[in-house]
Amino acid sequence: MSATDYISLPINCIILDYANPRFKTRYQFDQNTPQKTLAQATIKQDPNAFLELLKDIKDRKSLLQAQPLCVLPMPSNSQQYLALDGNRRITSLKLISSLLNKDIICKNNALITFDTNFLNKLETFLNNITTQEITNIKSLQIDCYLFKTREEAEPTLLARHGGQSGGAGQQTWKPIDNQLYQGDATLIDVISFVERNSTFPDNEWLKIKDYLWEQGASTLEYIIGNKFFRDTFQISSKQIDSTTHPTFQKNPEILINMLSAIVKDIKNAKINTRLINTAAKQEVYIKSLLSNNQISNNQNSSSLKSPELFYNYTLQNTTEHPRINQKPILHSRPQDSKINTLTPSPTVSNISIQKTVPTPLTSTPTQKVAISTPKSPNQIKKLHFNSDIEKQLKRLKNEKLIHLYFSLTKTKINTNNHDYTPLLTVGLWAFLETLTACQKRKETTSFPDFLSKDKLTKFGFEKEKSKEYVEKFQTISKHGNATKHSANNAYYNTAQLNNDLTCIEPVIIKCIEEAIQKKSTGQ
Repeated sequence: MSATDYISLPINCIILDYANPRFKTRYQFDQNTPQKTLAQATIKQDPNAFLELLKDIKDRKSLLQAQPLCVLPMPSNSQQYLALDGNRRITSLKLISSLLNKDIICKNNALITFDTNFLNKLETFLNNITTQEITNIKSLQIDCYLFKTREEAEPTLLARHGGQSGGAGQQTWKPIDNQLYQGDATLIDVISFVERNSTFPDNEWLKIKDYLWEQGASTLEYIIGNKFFRDTFQISSKQIDSTTHPTFQKNPEILINMLSAIVKDIKNAKINTRLINTAAKQEVYIKSLLSNNQISNNQNSSSLKSPELFYNYTLQNTTEHPRINQKPILHSRPQDSKINTLTPSPTVSNISIQKTVPTPLTSTPTQKVAISTPKSPNQIKKLHFNSDIEKQLKRLKNEKLIHLYFSLTKTKINTNNHDYTPLLTVGLWAFLETLTACQKRKETTSFPDFLSKDKLTKFGFEKEKSKEYVEKFQTISKHGNATKHSANNAYYNTAQLNNDLTCIEPVIIKCIEEAIQKKSTGQ
């Protein structure tokens, strides 16, 4: 079989991937992690969106497949295939068809917990599935592309994860997950350091860790990237197996106290990317914490003999640290040869391998389908240009916006080295800041907050579409701020940046129209 085979698989042939970027490193899963645990972690990523996906499958009596799943053959079992993407869909199908035990999935455990209200909704939904529905879903064949290795699938996976459609579509990876997939373990190593060396009770730490993973990562990234903070603890980085890991060489005791206070402040919303959006504001905050620890930049400092890796360092005093013996949160390449599937092997007759892609919906019954294979996505040479936006900007007569948009969409990009991607990331952020300022956005309000769901709804966008736009603006803001303020971190995903810009074009046009109206009326 080649990596370009098109394959049709029954549900019980497909197993969940322990190395899914959404949760492998977060929960320290490995090839021995049971499928039921992987299913719970999959649901945990966005429980409400998962419920929407279940309802969508039930209503359609099938799975909405916009594109085939990517799968990998299992070395240990020739009749099973690893889902490199589509884990939410496979989990949904297996729950509805009773291939996963709902009584086990609908229970909390020490590692993964759910809101009681969600569990009640999930259990009620599954209890109302009929025998006929179970039979129908169990008999489904899932369209898949078969890859030889994970490396072969990586370009396709990165290109796919850009849209969510309110829950029924593929879910965008979290910022930390995306960083890890691209070989940067800075944030997760710092979180691992705090996890093992802090004195938080386990239940409090679990809430802090979840918050950092879900929405506090960018704020932590601001602090870690601040020059004053890095100089105080002599923070640098080291490349290990193509992954960037942070190191430090000064004041480990003070460092853990500082980071503990920082992550707690992030969880309690005392700091966020808006409140510390400049290096000066970050330094004021850091100095206030240093003052609480009774240390200046030059006093009471202690140096280590050599730089220490965050993820590998343990403080000497172990009596007050409940997680001191916990294994570090490690990021490594997946090892697939010994995966614990705990899934019955299907029969060979249920598997269909073809050398052609499915017949397009537009073809006639007599039309021959040419033999073809999946191709790598087209390389992005420039960010998408929209002539309507250009025309509206000329009507607005704002020279700054005209030049920013020209630079964004006319700059040639080399996707092999992503030469201008960090600059374009900041440029898109600046474009949206300027545009919303023309709409009379207050300086104390971020453009994602300004372009809220309520405002987008008033623009005439549907509720679910507005939600998707809000997520896009938050992503653009996070990437722009991180690229601007961090000493090391920058955004290099050209394809995703182009996807972000293209998706928000309808909103940009509405914003320009509002800016023109406010300018003409003198508001």
